[in-house]
Amino acid sequence: MFKEQEEQGLRDLYYYDESGFCLSPDVPYAWQEKGQTIEIESGSHGQRLNVLGFLNRTNQLNAYTTEGGVDSDVVVACFDDFSHRIRPS
Repeated sequence: MFKEQEEQGLRDLYYYDESGFCLSPDVPYAWQEKGQTIEIESGSHGQRLNVLGFLNRTNQLNAYTTEGGVDSDVVVACFDDFSHRIRPS
């Protein structure tokens, strides 16, 4: 329904997601032999970079980054700012 409305020029359609990146590997689980420990060495540790973004079907990305934690206040602030940047078709 939303895709069809976008194709008719009735609405703009964006998808939202977020992800985080850091130089420290994070492997929450892995397969290993019983009694064996798997380790990953990391030479550097840094602060996590979080990226929140809105992507449309023509691959136009509006991204927001933060080095702090992502909570509802951060997400609401991104949605609020993005809502002021988009223009109706």
